[in-house]
Amino acid sequence: MTKTYQGGRLDLGYNSAQMIAVDENIAGGVVGSAGLVLTYGVSFWRIFKSNPGDKFIQSASVTVMVLAVTIAAMRIHYFPDWVLTSLEVLLYLLTFISIFFMFRDGYRALRRRRTR
Repeated sequence: MTKTYQGGRLDLGYNSAQMIAVDENIAGGVVGSAGLVLTYGVSFWRIFKSNPGDKFIQSASVTVMVLAVTIAAMRIHYFPDWVLTSLEVLLYLLTFISIFFMFRDGYRALRRRRTR
């Protein structure tokens, strides 16, 4: 690339307005992701708060909320990789905790059914 001077300024081959412009795909992804997180987050938060004693429902609700945040973060192309990795590890842990509570509740239900 040759550097030329035009009108007393250094011309590197691109317009300075191109550097400042925001890509509409990025802006649309951020807005769409925020809408997804808010929609699902509010509905699962209501489910979480309406079932105070059920650990499976609570952990599954939090897992789905973290899943929505992770999907939204993946849609943003310039999101840091270490944050995505941390969200994915948190999602895996919450998934295993939810599965544990699901099996525990199923085992307790079978035991109650056999004793009656």
